[in-house]
Formats: sequence, structure tokens, C-alpha cells
Amino acid sequence: RKFKAAKIEVTYYKNEKVLSVKLPSGRPMFYHAPRISEKIVKDKEGNERNEGASFSYLGRLGAKEQGTVGRVWGWGGKWTENVVQATARDCLTSSMLRIDQEIDYADLVLHTHDEIGCEVDEGLAQRCYDRMHDLMVDLPPWAKGLPIECKGWVGRRYRKD
Repeated sequence: RKFKAAKIEVTYYKNEKVLSVKLPSGRPMFYHAPRISEKIVKDKEGNERNEGASFSYLGRLGAKEQGTVGRVWGWGGKWTENVVQATARDCLTSSMLRIDQEIDYADLVLHTHDEIGCEVDEGLAQRCYDRMHDLMVDLPPWAKGLPIECKGWVGRRYRKD
């Protein structure tokens, strides 16, 4: 099946062992041991309730289960969020590579899930910021049509804005 949104394409492939998602960048994302089955949940009193057919995969469970491996149950919003976050990550890493290649007077020294930080001589800081901005909003061909903007600041040390 293929789905289109914002002029990008995400493709899903499944065999008995793996559901793979081909992201707009071409990078694959995998869900191991996928299956559709009845989801049975217990309430606080221990009573079981059938929530109907749901999709699940084998993965790392949340903090409550202390990171053990087990069945991870999903819903439409979870799958959408995973694709959106993975695509955002691919946009960020594409920008990081271009910044590292094209701004030779700056050192890329940090990144978080949505930020890139460079170290540069103070006299070149604004020029570096302007160039970083231009590179970050100039999307790779596979991401054309995605709504993106970036903002930042120039400072002597890192801070969360």
C-alpha cells in the first residue's frame, strides 16, 4: 500500500517476520514480528476486556516495564507519529551533513532532536547562523513540499531557547 501526504510517499511492506516502512528519504524503518490479533487488557481490578483486533509488533516496552522486550500495541496515531518523527530526523541529519560539508569555518559540535549547534569564531557567528538557516530550510528533493521553518540564535554558550 502507498499513502501520499504533502507530496511525499511512504510505502509499507510486510512478510511474516517484519513490517518495513520505506520513508520518504528511502531509509527503512522496521517493526519486528508484526501481527493483528485480539488485544486483551486488564483493568485495575484484574478484569479482562477485549479491545478488538489491533496491530502489534515485538519491541522494547516503556519505562513502566523497565525496557523489557514484549508486544507493543499500536493505533493510527502511533504509526503516524513514528513516520513523522523519523522523517523529521532524516531532514535534520540531511541538514547536518550539508552544514558540515559547506560551512568550513564552523564546527558542528552538538545536536538534539530538533537543534543543531556549531562553534565558530565570534566575528563569523551571524554569517554562520544565516547560512545554517538557509541550508536547513532548503529541503532535499525527497522532502520537497513538507512545511518546514527554523529559527535560532547566536550566543556564547548553549542554552535551551
